[in-house]
Amino acid sequence: MENEKFQNLVIETLAKMTQDMTEMKADISSLKTDVDQFKTADVRIENDLGEKVRALFDAREVQLDVNDRIIESLSRIESKIDRLSLKVSSHDVLLKSVK
Repeated sequence: MENEKFQNLVIETLAKMTQDMTEMKADISSLKTDVDQFKTADVRIENDLGEKVRALFDAREVQLDVNDRIIESLSRIESKIDRLSLKVSSHDVLLKSVK
């Protein structure tokens, strides 16, 4: 009888271990699926970020070009104002001398 109890205990233990292993295999399969989903999401995020960074870089380059044109325009305007200021000053001197 003792031998029969031992055999039943071994059989129960093996059955439980088999069930546990089956559950672990299912969990591992689920984890693999999750990892694959994360990899897919990671690749998608990297692509999206890459496009956005390129767009920001392009916008920055365009803005730098616009800034350069504005600076050149301001420089030309400043030169014209300086010339006009000199002309007005010379006219003031002429007007004072005529009075």
